[in-house]
Amino acid sequence: MTQVTQSRDEPSSQRVWSNRSFRRLWVASTVSSFGSEVAELALPLLALVTLSASATEVGLLRVAQFLPFLLATLPLGLLVDRRRRHRLSLMVGADLGRFLLVAAIPITVWIGVARIEWLYGVVFAAGILTVLYQIADFAFLPSVVDRAQLVDANGKISASQSANEVGGRGLGGLLIQAISAPVAVAVNAVAFLVS
Repeated sequence: MTQVTQSRDEPSSQRVWSNRSFRRLWVASTVSSFGSEVAELALPLLALVTLSASATEVGLLRVAQFLPFLLATLPLGLLVDRRRRHRLSLMVGADLGRFLLVAAIPITVWIGVARIEWLYGVVFAAGILTVLYQIADFAFLPSVVDRAQLVDANGKISASQSANEVGGRGLGGLLIQAISAPVAVAVNAVAFLVS
């Protein structure tokens, strides 16, 4: 019985990888997730080291980073649900918006005009776009793969995101140590553009 189940799973898995649209979605989701994970470490360190932020200000930065998940998930979920034909456009728009917002952070640091209050607003706006991207990503997947492949496809995307949680923060730490926090944030912006 086990052999029959395995032989049925293998062709489904192979078909998921042979699906060009799924591979493109998987790469975009993986790259976007990777960029977000690099920023998890880079943004607080940028605030501490470059902007001389206090512990309270770094705490407020983290609130600004995650508050959109609490406030925007339901309204953006309704938007994504009502815009079924435009889910891919929403994902692309969210990543382009995050690229512009996050790319502005190191630029303002390098020209010497960055302030912690401004960073709160940028991080909050990027967080809203992250919520939009993630909701549209999950909703878009069923239009890319067959129903029988959905579990396998979700598993592959979730595995990539889990690997990014470990590897992205680790690489973010290496980038910060080797180069600087603003450069690590710039890498995050480029990841959104690539995605």
